[in-house]
Amino acid sequence: MSESSTDTEESFYGSPIGGFYGSRRNSLSSGGDPWSNLPMRVIIVEKMLPWRVQRDSTTGTLKVVRGKDFDDPVMAAVTQLSKTGRYNFLWVGGLNNPGDVTKSEWETLLPTLRDEHNAIPVISDQPLWTTFCKRCLWPLMNSQMLSRKFYPVEWNAYKSANRTYAEAIASLMNPMSDVTDMIWVHNYHLILLPALLREMGVTCRIGYFIHTPWPTSEIFRVLPVRDKLVKGLLGANLVGFQTYHCCRHFLSACNRILGLDVSPTHVQYGIRAVLVSVHPVGIDPDVYLNEETYAKITKRAQEIRNKFPGVKLIVGRDRMDTLMGLPEKFRAFEHFLENYPKWEGKVKLFQICSTPVEYMGRLQQRRKTEASIDPSGIAELSSQINVLVGKINGKYSTADFSPIHYLTHDLDFIELSALYAACDACLLTPLREGMNLMSHAFVVCQKERKSPLILSEFTGSSQCLVGAMLVNPHDLSGVAKTIHSALELSEERRKTMYDFNFRFIKHNNASVWGHTFLDDLASIPLAEKLPALRAHEVISAFHNATKRVLIFGYDGTLTPIENDPTSAVLTDKVVATLKKLSADPSNCVYVVTGRDRSFVEPLLGHLPVGLGCEYSLFFRECGADQEWEHMIGSVHTDWFEEVEPILREFVERTPGASLERKEVSLTFQYRNVEPDTAAFTMMELMPLLHAIASKCAIEIVTVDKAVELRPQNLHKGTTVRHILRLHSDADFVLCIGHDKADEDMYAALHSYTEELYSGLDNGHARPDLAGSGRSHAHTHTHSHVSQRQSGSSGHGKAAGCLIQQDCSNTKCVIHHPIGRVTPRKTSRSSISKRRIRTQRASSSIHTSNTTAATPQRPQQNNNNNNNND
Repeated sequence: MSESSTDTEESFYGSPIGGFYGSRRNSLSSGGDPWSNLPMRVIIVEKMLPWRVQRDSTTGTLKVVRGKDFDDPVMAAVTQLSKTGRYNFLWVGGLNNPGDVTKSEWETLLPTLRDEHNAIPVISDQPLWTTFCKRCLWPLMNSQMLSRKFYPVEWNAYKSANRTYAEAIASLMNPMSDVTDMIWVHNYHLILLPALLREMGVTCRIGYFIHTPWPTSEIFRVLPVRDKLVKGLLGANLVGFQTYHCCRHFLSACNRILGLDVSPTHVQYGIRAVLVSVHPVGIDPDVYLNEETYAKITKRAQEIRNKFPGVKLIVGRDRMDTLMGLPEKFRAFEHFLENYPKWEGKVKLFQICSTPVEYMGRLQQRRKTEASIDPSGIAELSSQINVLVGKINGKYSTADFSPIHYLTHDLDFIELSALYAACDACLLTPLREGMNLMSHAFVVCQKERKSPLILSEFTGSSQCLVGAMLVNPHDLSGVAKTIHSALELSEERRKTMYDFNFRFIKHNNASVWGHTFLDDLASIPLAEKLPALRAHEVISAFHNATKRVLIFGYDGTLTPIENDPTSAVLTDKVVATLKKLSADPSNCVYVVTGRDRSFVEPLLGHLPVGLGCEYSLFFRECGADQEWEHMIGSVHTDWFEEVEPILREFVERTPGASLERKEVSLTFQYRNVEPDTAAFTMMELMPLLHAIASKCAIEIVTVDKAVELRPQNLHKGTTVRHILRLHSDADFVLCIGHDKADEDMYAALHSYTEELYSGLDNGHARPDLAGSGRSHAHTHTHSHVSQRQSGSSGHGKAAGCLIQQDCSNTKCVIHHPIGRVTPRKTSRSSISKRRIRTQRASSSIHTSNTTAATPQRPQQNNNNNNNND
């Protein structure tokens, strides 16, 4: 892009985009939504816009023309869906630069794109972005091992380009975008885009569709930035793939690279469930089969047939790319002529190799700069193909016949469709590809002749077109034999195979693909927004309080989560902070954990802090020289004799597993176990444990990479309630925990607050509470958080809930004003993983593990939200 063109970028993005704001559809409405019948704006994001700029050869002015193939699935889907009136589409993408464009010409062109084509061009001057895509991502996505050095400068260009696109999209958002907008991102050039949008505060639904295959996790793990790419995709609400194989490979990558929990339908990423689904891409058959067009195609097809009487015609159309298997195709065709001499002079291969437009642009630029870089390897491939074609034609041609008709340019729509319709077979041999839509177009055009389709088994289409004759491109004799068989198929057999293919293509067209993807995306519920915390109120309440209760968790709160539980020890800074807090006589400081006394006492026993260990089994009140007490009567551990040998056996045969033995509980840890091994181990172990639990008074608690067995009805909420009873005169309560693991503590606080409301409602409030303005606060901690705000809560209302997420101290504080309340039933909402897992999908603005919610009271025996802390 020229320097002058970039001057208009800021003003262009800053201008309002009118006519696109809509709202959610009827299917998203919870009832009488007055906007439910208005169209929703869908922002389609691609590397390049479906239009390009070219200079008129006569007038010299710039004009916008169609830039993509007529069978482009995204354009076909948008064309059809626009007719329904349910969506308004806005395109965001790159735009080619024909060169020598002045600033005034760009200023004239940009409004034309916006007004006439609903398109926003992105100005990104990052040539190494394309280099990274073609040299690293493209081969890797197509299951080719990384065969060149990874260059950080190219990766930085990729990140920079993605950020440029994200900034352009973020500038289009408005306060109602959550319900009026959806973002649909396409292909591997913009993998980081969803996560970047979340970082910029974009909260609307984001869908991402991968048009390439997704490799196995073993291949994808070769890339040094593998985790960043996966996290980038997980910023979306929905990730779509073309085949089940690709979907399964992506789930495996999430599990093996990031250690995330996955299911066949979603990835659990923090508190969000990212939906993963399969949407096979299609074409629009009506483009070929409408009466007027089909008559032209049929007429031209007959003309082509008349030029080659008695000759079997085979067609192939591929991009000029190293993964399209073009050398293999020509070698197989040569093998066919050698091994089946009866076809010599009777078979002609029409092969079209279209060179990508973007490559031609780079080729012209290289000629200007005299550079020798060819990231796609197209020049070498083209030279290799020319040698093969010359060799075959030189060997088998006659004065009036050549076996290969090789074209290095594409044909217009009618000419190409007529060639499809005239041929006796289609030969496509990619080494690896997603949906090969050329095969779909061939089938549609073969409505009369019903000629067979020979297709590589390494394409996504091979899993859908069951009537195709599948081949391995590397097996030259196998491909040659299949060509021979295809040319000798009976008419009845051709019809049967054709009907299978045509039926699938007709019912899985581009419109259905776009419709189902957008419907799936639109059906994903948006996460409830988190009200912002009025921090000054909490600070004021803290300073004005005469007695404060401060409750902290241990793992994930005072210490980070460690793969080795014994490594989670307190830092000097944390110990000093606890010591300083407990030195204030107005503070009652407690640490509540699932750890046993033998671990906690050496670390905290010398401090005058209260301790609660093993989920309320052991308790020590805050203050100096306090003794341990049993909060629960006798607890039977007879079941240890039966369970412990089983767990130790699994530890011995599972590399990386460990067993933590506490006074009344056993924990099987597998954080360091290879994911596949862990999955198989748990499939075998869990039925054994459930069988034992059904006979004993124990419960099985599954937490992050661990399984804990403990007596029933043990949880940290009991300790919290005991603390509140001990310090009933406290006028400030603050509870800080880790994610969902401490939900029982928040539930205890919530229940305690409700009891206070009930007491006020019945006129039985304790004298020291009435009008005291006492404050209770619950706190979650996270590895990364961002801030968003929704709604407000007036001071002194029972349902008041003020929440803030602070990136600097990784804490989320919930502050409930209690004094002078008007009793009413508290509104409840929960975003715990337990509930999210039951939904089809969930959404959130966060790009990593974040959570905050008004706490809920779980069932008495349902402690699945607890871990070691």
